[in-house]
Amino acid sequence: MYSLRKSVIKYRSQIWVLVCFGVGIFMMCNNLFHSALWGDEWCEYDFSQWPFSGTDWNFYYIVTHTYQPPLYNLIMHFWLMVSKSLKWFRLFNIIPGFISLVALYKSIMELLEKKIYAGISVLLLSCCYQWIYYVQECAEYCLMLMFLFLAIMFWIRLMCKNRAMDYMLFVISIVCAIYSQYGGAIVGIPLICFAFLEGIKNWKDKRKFWIIQFSFAMGAVSGLILYRFFLSIQVARMQEVYSYSIETLNIGMFGDIFLNIGKILHWLYKMPENKYGVLYCVIIGMLFLSVAIWCLYKTWNSLKAKVVMVFLLTYLFHFLLVKSWLYARGAIEERYSLFFLPITVLTVCVIIEFLISEATKIKTCIVIALVVFVFVIFSASKILPNWNKAYDDYIAKIWYENVFNKGYSEKIYFVGYPSYPIIYYLEKYGYDYKSTTRNMTDADVNNETELENEFWIWSTGWGNNNYDLIVDKAKNEGYTVEVFCDFQTKGMLAYCNK
Repeated sequence: MYSLRKSVIKYRSQIWVLVCFGVGIFMMCNNLFHSALWGDEWCEYDFSQWPFSGTDWNFYYIVTHTYQPPLYNLIMHFWLMVSKSLKWFRLFNIIPGFISLVALYKSIMELLEKKIYAGISVLLLSCCYQWIYYVQECAEYCLMLMFLFLAIMFWIRLMCKNRAMDYMLFVISIVCAIYSQYGGAIVGIPLICFAFLEGIKNWKDKRKFWIIQFSFAMGAVSGLILYRFFLSIQVARMQEVYSYSIETLNIGMFGDIFLNIGKILHWLYKMPENKYGVLYCVIIGMLFLSVAIWCLYKTWNSLKAKVVMVFLLTYLFHFLLVKSWLYARGAIEERYSLFFLPITVLTVCVIIEFLISEATKIKTCIVIALVVFVFVIFSASKILPNWNKAYDDYIAKIWYENVFNKGYSEKIYFVGYPSYPIIYYLEKYGYDYKSTTRNMTDADVNNETELENEFWIWSTGWGNNNYDLIVDKAKNEGYTVEVFCDFQTKGMLAYCNK
């Protein structure tokens, strides 16, 4: 027993790191396959499998008709060559998720040089509600975050060690982040500015200087290629989209600065809703920005101060873009703000280290530690129950069991978008999609379309209005309507017979 205690004390820092990474791996993998794919995930699944050539509707054509860069779909094109399984599809993001944890740990070790803070950073990321959500979502956001974490790690290294290779890896990471999701450019620009200014200092070392300048030049060329062959085409084809309303205060723009940083933090960690609403977010924003600016002032001319400055510049840049309706459809939060996460976690760790170093009493340190602990536990408790993004797998199983075992008609009237889940599950159960289903468009629903004597009405969620119209029409024409599933926007299924 004594030797065990001695070993624990001797290797306590290593045990701490293992525990933190263990929490991260558990949170990423917990209920990973719990939910069926939802609409956007089905789109990614389908888009990634188009051929590169040979048809008018090829991979390039499909990607340029989306609102995202090509890197995620390109990687998934080859990933899905191994297996078309939905579990294999969802499993991919565990890789960039784990790399993100490692890159964050390395960044904090380089910046603060203490495993306690590096472990805290891993816990803060592992228990971030939105990070886990998008690690478990089959979309480009987790890939973008991985490259941003890597970019920050190389940025810290080049600021500390000034090695030419770190400049190259930093630029590659930033380019890959932007090629994954356009929002990566908003945090990338402040990082690039600091790195560029640092690189200029090497003008006396001609070899290193030209390697650094070449790296930035290649980054610029990559950006121009992305704009020319993807972004410009996507913007030209962009249809009118619905916009979110932005809450504003009577105190105007200045108040919105506090409000919106509070909303971003509130959204990232899924803080509890309360009756105070806007005022609650304003207070959170004021406290966070005040402490960040205090930390910046007290640590001026240090790398920690530059981290805080990157956070503040990123937030200001994003705030102005959103207020000008040039980004994210006017939404200050939502998934389009995920690029904030890497620099936010880094800034929070810098602030925690700063507050503890400024504390004069051990009791103050204990209070700070308890606040962090409670925050992490609360965030984890919001994640562990997990979520159901859609119920198409469950709906398909009910349809099949009633058709195969009870003799119900196999005919499906399908409403909503996309149709990929129905195609996938019908093929899984051995049915032909074209002969089994009828896609009820708006025109079909609004016109006097003759209904068959028996049919299923299946909505994947994006089309509930048409679902309700067909059900009402069936009832008015004397059909018996048996509702099997009513998950609203996550899927609906009913059987109609005369």
